[in-house]
Amino acid sequence: MKKKFDPRKYDIKINTFFDENFGEMRFHGLVTELKTIYVEESTANKAFNRVIEEIEIYKDHCEKHHLDFPAPLQDQEFSGELRVRLGKELHKKVATDASQHGLSINKYIVEKLSA
Repeated sequence: MKKKFDPRKYDIKINTFFDENFGEMRFHGLVTELKTIYVEESTANKAFNRVIEEIEIYKDHCEKHHLDFPAPLQDQEFSGELRVRLGKELHKKVATDASQHGLSINKYIVEKLSA
């Protein structure tokens, strides 16, 4: 049985900003997984509801045109492994810093990213 699509599972961000054209606070909505979605509204609730509508519209568009539509981040699997190219000089600096702290490069980078 196919799961029912739930646009609320996406990472939706509603932020405020002062719009000088309107002379008031406005709300813009973004979706982490879907960079093409951006809405502006007068209330946070309106912005959220518009984002939900835009996600559904975009999903329908992708299905109609046989395009990939990303799953919500919370539904994606992550291996815990990440390959990063640093360049020789940065690699040397990270290795030196890690050594000075008595850590492996991996442990040092994890600690830095977690801070």
